[in-house]
Amino acid sequence: APSDHQETEWQFDALDLRPVERWLLARSGESPPAISPGEVVENVDTYVETEDWRFHRAGLALRLRQKGSRSEATLKSLAAATDGLRARREITETITSSSLEALASATGPLGEHVRALAGLKPLRMLFEVSTHRQEFSATLDGSTAATLSLDETVIHFSPDASPVRFHRVEVEVEGEYTTALTPFVEELRAACALRPAASSKYEAGLLACGLTPSSLPDLSPG
Repeated sequence: APSDHQETEWQFDALDLRPVERWLLARSGESPPAISPGEVVENVDTYVETEDWRFHRAGLALRLRQKGSRSEATLKSLAAATDGLRARREITETITSSSLEALASATGPLGEHVRALAGLKPLRMLFEVSTHRQEFSATLDGSTAATLSLDETVIHFSPDASPVRFHRVEVEVEGEYTTALTPFVEELRAACALRPAASSKYEAGLLACGLTPSSLPDLSPG
């Protein structure tokens, strides 16, 4: 089913993910939260815009994601991070394939938002981001409080240029557990020498591709 919620997430850059994984596994039997390994997933994300940057000017990023055999589209608000922590509105809808045609024909609330914002302007693909992700779950009092993701990310933007690669640790927390998990996140950050991420993957892609979103409205018809 389509979802519309606020995503609360810490994002950190890491020189190497192996020390982070070792730290999480070694800590799994210690003090709360309880840590357990989850799925290993491969995500391929394509960021989409109109020629006149209507989504960006509305404070949104539009993403197509292929996750195994499942395709989904997401609209995510552009929110600044505070010491690595971002709170963003996220609307996600399953679609038939990770293509512009499937996105244009999406029937749920995300599809309605996309058509309302794009109008008659065609959608275009900006760049592709591939991520190898190892997930962990953090549990408090028997409930999942957060999902930790260890991401090896590659940004592809030109056949003639080397891709951009970086490592990231993300902690997506259920909103009511943010305060309870803050000491754990600070411990993780200090033990593994993590740095608050200065940019989201979308912002990193714009920078890598040399793309500068237009801030001026397009007053032409359509």
